[in-house]
Amino acid sequence: MIGLPIASMIGGMMTPAGSPLNLLGVGFLEDAGTPVTFIEWMAVAIPISLIALVAAWFIISRVFEPAQITEEKAREYIESLQIPNRFDRKEKSVCIILVTMVILWILSSWFPMFNVTIVGTIGFGLLFFPGINVLTWDEYVKHVSWSSYFLIGCMMTFGNALNKSGVSEWLVGGLFSDQMNLPVVLIVLIVCLLVFVLLIPIPIGPALISILGLPFITLAQTWGLSPTVLILPLVLCAANCYLLPLDTVPLLTYA
Repeated sequence: MIGLPIASMIGGMMTPAGSPLNLLGVGFLEDAGTPVTFIEWMAVAIPISLIALVAAWFIISRVFEPAQITEEKAREYIESLQIPNRFDRKEKSVCIILVTMVILWILSSWFPMFNVTIVGTIGFGLLFFPGINVLTWDEYVKHVSWSSYFLIGCMMTFGNALNKSGVSEWLVGGLFSDQMNLPVVLIVLIVCLLVFVLLIPIPIGPALISILGLPFITLAQTWGLSPTVLILPLVLCAANCYLLPLDTVPLLTYA
């Protein structure tokens, strides 16, 4: 259960569709006039995710040593699940919908009409479609974690309030000067460390991105850098808030 949210968050970095945080970052970059395509995001995020996944596995498996289970016990457990030998109609429908969505998301790098959010929304809607009926609306509403929903809404509102009041710009301005004569690699390192420190008092990824997104874009333009250099580290680091179980994925697992 410790590994589940960590692996989910690391995997969520791989594509813009992997997390709502990624879409927030993509939106900031589009507004700044430096859009990032689906393929470009994957080219940066997949290597980072694979390295982080191996590191997480190594640490978790050493801290929480896995129980030694015999092959016989494992086979008995698998048999107790009574998994059918073939996919049924609903399972095939889910696989077809998911594969189609991934293909369209990748094609969005060349065909902007396949917007990530639109494709995701249509795919979600198809799960309720008559004849497919993978989900019913009552089932969906019953299993949604409404506490997570309201927590995210509250923190997003908080982040927007800090932006409107100028507090976020004051915070970034107090930490960084208008002139930054440092190598880009060092600047990215400083941004990553700052984001991880701020995840302690603001342990909600979307709220932190909302607070720092616009000031970081302004800062990048002041330093003569592409906004991508600051926004990508912001989003990828904010996607990994493990310390407190208050972000969506840890909260769901913790509950």
